[in-house]
Amino acid sequence: MKEMPSEPDQPRWRRKPDLILLECSQGEVFSDKVTWMSPKAIGEFTVSLLSTNTTLLKTLNTKVYLLLVSQPWRCYVLGLSFAKDEEVLQLLHRFAHGKKALLRYDPTIHIHLLPDSGPRVSPVFIGTVMACHTSTIFNIVSILWSSHGFIGHGTVCYHVHPSDKGKGTGGDAMDENNFVLKDSWVAEELADHEVTILCHIAGLKGIPKLINNWTVQYNGQDDNTLRYRPASFNKEANPRFIPHVHKRLLIYPVGSPIMTFRSQKELLLGLMDGLSVHEQLYNLKHVLHHNISPNNLIYQRAVPVDGAHRNLFVIDFDYAVLIDDGSYHAPKGTGTLPFVSLHTMQQVTANQEKIIQKTLLEEDAIVNFELADDLESFFYVFMWICVLHVGPNGAARNVPLDNISFVANAWGKGAMGPNGLSGAQDVKISFVYSPNSIIDDQFTPYFDNLKPLAK
Repeated sequence: MKEMPSEPDQPRWRRKPDLILLECSQGEVFSDKVTWMSPKAIGEFTVSLLSTNTTLLKTLNTKVYLLLVSQPWRCYVLGLSFAKDEEVLQLLHRFAHGKKALLRYDPTIHIHLLPDSGPRVSPVFIGTVMACHTSTIFNIVSILWSSHGFIGHGTVCYHVHPSDKGKGTGGDAMDENNFVLKDSWVAEELADHEVTILCHIAGLKGIPKLINNWTVQYNGQDDNTLRYRPASFNKEANPRFIPHVHKRLLIYPVGSPIMTFRSQKELLLGLMDGLSVHEQLYNLKHVLHHNISPNNLIYQRAVPVDGAHRNLFVIDFDYAVLIDDGSYHAPKGTGTLPFVSLHTMQQVTANQEKIIQKTLLEEDAIVNFELADDLESFFYVFMWICVLHVGPNGAARNVPLDNISFVANAWGKGAMGPNGLSGAQDVKISFVYSPNSIIDDQFTPYFDNLKPLAK
């Protein structure tokens, strides 16, 4: 089989499985247009046993990861390694004729591959999803965002439209029946955290409206990670195991991330709107967002009006901190790494060192959050956009992967290097005390006139 391409809006991956399981209707013949969105399961033919060869295991894990990235509605992907030819046909027959649940397809959501018929035209209708508690069917117009991390994979945001209201509208021309469906796996003890926060801050300008929420049902029971683990695999036997619950939130409005600004003026006004929303959250509702990042600052999609900028919303309150009588009540988490404040990074790094030295238990690690942490994150968002974007409407530059001092590498991927989080922290310390070198050297020409503002 030749190299299997990715979708047009995804990076090109030079990988291919040896064997893939596809689905087609009776009489349908597959063309050469098979992408990473196509396979239901994959297989590898090997000489060595998978259990005795770590390289083979990593190769299979990589291909499973690529399927998860391309098919974010999957909870897991079946990846098989065949070292004995006589086992192949028997196993393939079982999986090819088995139920989709065996391949971990959610029975409440159905995704349809789009036909390869030239350029795609909005609206794009790609599937349906059912609200478990009401049996309401929503058409899925598009996938707005999905998490790409292998660990913690499990959040997908869909643009949906009630099926009894039509198929929905793509682009900026949207009516009040277009919603975001946030599908995520949430730690059991925090299953209702974001819902509680959204209800608490409801009515503030620039805050999304929670329309509904529910726990996904499977065979009449709540869908959670304990269903996919042995009965003996529980928190008592495995203290580090954190059960997760499958939740869905229906939210209004549908938006586009701040990187889709249409002009410098709209970008700056959007950031000012975001700061104004944050001020209301803190002063009126005593809430800190604690995860300010480009994907969590969105413009409401609307028909462009000459001379007017789009409304900006602050979204995603998974990590929000509720301040009550001076104490902090927050879920565990530090936000999106490139935009985390230096103060927060220093606390996390110190906790990690104490845990390694066994002077602190992991469950006792505490990080204190302050107003300044969120405000610092807003500045990092501004810097990130000025370095990574060459113009309006999401136009981005090619990231120089070999330049370890480049912001996108140093602030984010730097934590994956040999020095870990402390390495990324050191880079951010250098920037905080000497920012001009990055501003002068890494801002794209489109933002040259904003260098004095950044300094």
